Amino acid sequence: MLAAAIQPVEPHALTEICRYTFDSQNDLDLDDQPDDWVRRKGLQFPHYVPAQIDHTVGVDDESSLRIDANGAAAIYYSPLIPIDDLHTFFFSASIRTEQLHHDAAMISISLLDHRRQRLQRFLTRPVTGSHSSWVPVELGPIAPQKGVRFVVIGCHLTTGHNDVRDIGGHAWFDNLRLGRLPRMELESNFYRHFISGNSPVEVHCKVSGLDPGHQYALHFRFLDAEQNMRRETQLPLEEETELADRQLAEFLEPQPVTWSFEPQPPGYYTTTATLLRDGVPIGSQSTTLVILKLIEQTAEAGEFGWSLQEPLQHRELSELPRIAQQAGINWLKYPVWQTVDENNPLFASELASAFDDLNQLRILPIGLLAEPPPRLRDQFARNWHGLNEVLSLPTEFWSSSLEPVVARYSSSVRHWQLGAENDRSFLGSSSLSSSLARARSCIQRICLHAEVGLPWTWDSEPPGHDVQFVSVSVDAETTPEKLTELLRNTATPAGVRKGPQRWVILKLAHLKGKNLEDQAVGLARWMLAAKNAGADRIFLDDVYDDDHGLLNRDGSPRLLFIPWRTVAHELQGAKPLGRFAFPNQSPNAVFSRNGEAVVFLWNPEPTTESMYLGLNPQEMDIWGRVSPLPTDPVTGESQITVGPIPKMLIHCSEPIARWRLAAQYEIGRMQSIYGGHNDTLLVTNTFPQGVNGQLQLTLPPEWEAEPRSWTLAAEAGETLRLPTFLRLPPNANLGEQPTYWDFQITADRPYKFRVHRPYIVGLDDLKIEVLDRKLPDGRLEIEQIVSNHTNPLEKLDFRCSLFIPEARRQKLQITKLGQGSDRKFYYLPNADRYRGQELWLRLEQDGGRRVINYRWVVGKDW
Repeated sequence: MLAAAIQPVEPHALTEICRYTFDSQNDLDLDDQPDDWVRRKGLQFPHYVPAQIDHTVGVDDESSLRIDANGAAAIYYSPLIPIDDLHTFFFSASIRTEQLHHDAAMISISLLDHRRQRLQRFLTRPVTGSHSSWVPVELGPIAPQKGVRFVVIGCHLTTGHNDVRDIGGHAWFDNLRLGRLPRMELESNFYRHFISGNSPVEVHCKVSGLDPGHQYALHFRFLDAEQNMRRETQLPLEEETELADRQLAEFLEPQPVTWSFEPQPPGYYTTTATLLRDGVPIGSQSTTLVILKLIEQTAEAGEFGWSLQEPLQHRELSELPRIAQQAGINWLKYPVWQTVDENNPLFASELASAFDDLNQLRILPIGLLAEPPPRLRDQFARNWHGLNEVLSLPTEFWSSSLEPVVARYSSSVRHWQLGAENDRSFLGSSSLSSSLARARSCIQRICLHAEVGLPWTWDSEPPGHDVQFVSVSVDAETTPEKLTELLRNTATPAGVRKGPQRWVILKLAHLKGKNLEDQAVGLARWMLAAKNAGADRIFLDDVYDDDHGLLNRDGSPRLLFIPWRTVAHELQGAKPLGRFAFPNQSPNAVFSRNGEAVVFLWNPEPTTESMYLGLNPQEMDIWGRVSPLPTDPVTGESQITVGPIPKMLIHCSEPIARWRLAAQYEIGRMQSIYGGHNDTLLVTNTFPQGVNGQLQLTLPPEWEAEPRSWTLAAEAGETLRLPTFLRLPPNANLGEQPTYWDFQITADRPYKFRVHRPYIVGLDDLKIEVLDRKLPDGRLEIEQIVSNHTNPLEKLDFRCSLFIPEARRQKLQITKLGQGSDRKFYYLPNADRYRGQELWLRLEQDGGRRVINYRWVVGKDW
């Protein structure tokens, strides 16, 4: 199959076939009717609608074809214009309207075979209203089907809907121009768009319609995602001398051209072919491809899926299963209600075959019952609000249309969604329960174990147990953090009967970002947040879209296909394990997949993290590019450069990851009281065999522990309890303090790694906050806020000291602080002198053992 046709480089590159300006040359008999044109007749096209050549209005001269609105439609058809199927055609015209409120003007292009039977038809956009200047309309590229021999141009005045029509308006048509270029088409199919990383790149192009007397060549360019030139070449084309005899045109075949070169690195690429005539570019065409490691076998289960808004054409439908497999999905919603047509049974057979192929690939199709057939839909005219309006009517009104659809696909479809993703007609409907009951009964009578769902919203009460799933969409304001909050707030509490599954719908049109990289980051963060927060399914809506889809309408990939596929594939069937405590506190999420651990990692601020992840971990960016992780030769820890763009750490040791996550303090926090505290280190053997080794506890300076080292011996799955006594120094800071657990163990082989496990000093019963600001007079003001939340309530007295480098410390007193907060202020001269310096506040309890130390850097928020 072939992709979209050639595009002209410049308008003058076209070879003109015909032009109609409705001047004197188009009206030789002076009857004010265009010569050889035919006006359509019939009841719908009465002759009382005025139409003639207007000699007072025109684009380049004072002539055009005018049709006056008079309560009915009118059409003028041009004479037969001979063409062939060896060229690509382009049409342009100008339309002007006046006082059209309901009617519209448009132009049609009809392609006919040698028997004058129409094979193809194209319409320009409608023009209505009042326009003081001419409105340009265009059609093309038009690639005729095989067997096309004529074209007919039609000038239309169409009436409004529901018998609402104009009387007294006007429409003018002028400067109708049909031109052609040689037909050049890059071959487009699954194997041209999705190439294995070890396969040579082959570009196949077909060219026809080369006019004699010229030298032609094809200039190929191969560009990467950043539009950098990776390869280019120019190949000459042979002149088609046979075109001089037009009667031989039907026997000519397009001239095939192939350009191949060595395998390229994984990534997203664009191939552009430019046709040169006598060294001058006259037209070009581009297509896209991705080079990647092809997925040979789909994971048995996964949360990710696609939702399609419209049925696909024949070629795109036949390739859908293979493309879906490469996208890392296990679910696919497809609109099915209008696919069972008595007049076109072949289409339903093709769709059923595609559904069977999807099932074989472990991708489960979901029947999307969104847009009912026109027979039902048209009865609601302009007042259509959604599917519930149909289902709320008596069952016999719609069941005869729905039942054949369910019956046709019930062997391969178990899940059915009532309504498109943006359908809100079910919300707040008084007929919801009865509509659902009747629709579910109709579906389950044929598909016994069918599951039924609805589109829904986050802020609406779930529809109960009448449905098995609800589809809820994100919008442009839904950040990954907000999505996490929404999913957690709508989760079913423990001990409560679980409600319908939550299927999250992501929309690329709602992604924010100045460039594609920002949008890719937003998409990856959305996917990760939905997966980590427990969404039952995660769908991407409107996948086939030339503006904001993963694929163009012809099935060629768009740039965001790669980050979607990268994240979906790495999370396909993965199970969340938790999150690591990295030394520099980078946010992350850890998953188990196929016996390995996968770590998603990012940080709002660029930093470097160090951690032992296994023998041969690698990092993968969201574009699927894999590289080894640098390793510290002394510690064996991987050195990971982290920033705002998420990256994936792959091929990590799952036993080490589980060991790291299971290593916890039993308590993990203590009051900010000088003295000792008992705690226990919990260590679980997550290897499938017994282990032995050593554990050394490393604490902040001047902290003490007894003991602080242990000999380990544990069978598979055993948890060791290692008691210790911790003692804080008087200057221990409030908040999270770093501690390190250094392991040297032997399982299947020796391992040496460190676990970062913060210890919290201070309970939530006592908090301190410090704000600093530069005053207009240049002084530094430091605000100290101490909050008392002790329960049972204690009234607290503190001696407060502000330690200042190379200056005398300042002292204040907090007296009998009850429930609530106390504010104190310190002042220092010359705020700029202290900016960037670390200051230290120390609060010592009078008559108690609480000691609060708080250090911060001045001027971070100035």
